[in-house]
Amino acid sequence: MHKPVIAHLEAFLHHTIDPEVQYFHLIQLNINQSTRDHHHASIRGPMTKVLINGLFLTQRPTAAQRYACETLRALDDLLAAPGRPNDLHFAVIAPRNAPRLPLKNIDMAYTGCVGGYAWEQLTLPYYARGSVLLNLCPTGPLLCRNQVVTMHDTTVFTMPEALHWHERIWQRWFLPGLARRACYLVAVSQATKWNLVAHYGTDAEQIHVSGEGWDHVIGVHPDPSVLTRHNLHGQDYVLLRVDMQGTRSPDMQLALAIATTLEHQALKLAVVGAVDKRTSERIQAQAPAIELVGDVSDEALRSLYEHAVAFVDSAGLEGQEGSEQGLLEALAYHCPVVTARSANNRETCGEAALYYHPHDPAGLVRILVRLQRDRTLGASLVAKGQEVLRQCTWKAAALRHLAALNYHCRPRRTPRSMPPMPPLGTPNGGGALRPSLVPPLSRPSNKPPRPLNRGHHRLPS
Repeated sequence: MHKPVIAHLEAFLHHTIDPEVQYFHLIQLNINQSTRDHHHASIRGPMTKVLINGLFLTQRPTAAQRYACETLRALDDLLAAPGRPNDLHFAVIAPRNAPRLPLKNIDMAYTGCVGGYAWEQLTLPYYARGSVLLNLCPTGPLLCRNQVVTMHDTTVFTMPEALHWHERIWQRWFLPGLARRACYLVAVSQATKWNLVAHYGTDAEQIHVSGEGWDHVIGVHPDPSVLTRHNLHGQDYVLLRVDMQGTRSPDMQLALAIATTLEHQALKLAVVGAVDKRTSERIQAQAPAIELVGDVSDEALRSLYEHAVAFVDSAGLEGQEGSEQGLLEALAYHCPVVTARSANNRETCGEAALYYHPHDPAGLVRILVRLQRDRTLGASLVAKGQEVLRQCTWKAAALRHLAALNYHCRPRRTPRSMPPMPPLGTPNGGGALRPSLVPPLSRPSNKPPRPLNRGHHRLPS
């Protein structure tokens, strides 16, 4: 964008934002005109400000919002540990209607007179000047170049039919453009990384993989009343979680394909997740055996996991990357996992899950009936899953975010090397390798990294 356009936009924001917000910008973030006048003195100041986009705090909780919230908490804990980086200062900036989080080492600020995406695209760029903007969800302001974006999937390219038409139009234009504006990307899995390379044209060396965690379930107490409300108490049932609405989503297509066959085997299918009224009516008409549980609390979800014969994950259908959170939560609650045969799922679960072919619903039913009749098989899968849980934590994801920030915030005169990637751990099923919890190390490369644009701002000491 041309400089005059940006100047007019900044002048508009400066005159429309209230004085309290301007005070926050000048005092709390320590960005003022006097420091910008001396930007030629140093490429990098003694302290780099990292602003975290807090828009996710106001959104409906999904897998992406859970990832952002838990990674933020883990990052807050890491900053209190010995040996923390002393040249990075973190702060969360969120709309005024965002809830407060009990963070001890990360500052929080609430700004703006608007909310939602208008706040993100208009207000947030004004406060992010001179800072590195960290987006833990797949969204961010297009006016910022000095930012990091976390990508969770490429559904708009791999499964466009699962989205509404207006979502397809918006995401096909917005997400690739945001990826091109970012200094580097963070993908939640290897499958997402290579889909970003294929569909967004992003350089693989500019994509870091963070992984996901499960330890947010620690301390959650079960709520068995959900079983009574949905007639699941004392019955054998299979648990399926849906992340997309509409009967054309792969989750719902899978549920409709196996529900009738499961009913003949005395197995019910419990579907957890937000389902709109129109989709609910269609499902009840086509497959009355499906029990639509809807959105539930973490306590109720734990009870559903603990009493289920198995948890079925549809990630991997038609190129879908999916989220690791459901798989890890099921293993943490000692629920056997049955998931689609894909590289991403084998990377996550290894030998701790049973796999079915994405286009073979009958084979999936046979696996579920086998688990219903042979409970020792499920117990052996849960035992193997404990090693997976030791390697996949939110602390490990936060460590990889922190290591990537440390690398990309180096001054440009630093000798160039490969961006830090997690070292390879022990082999899992299918020959896939899981990253260990050791902070990532750098490896040599002939291609120089793309450093963060330090801009015309130097932060004070």
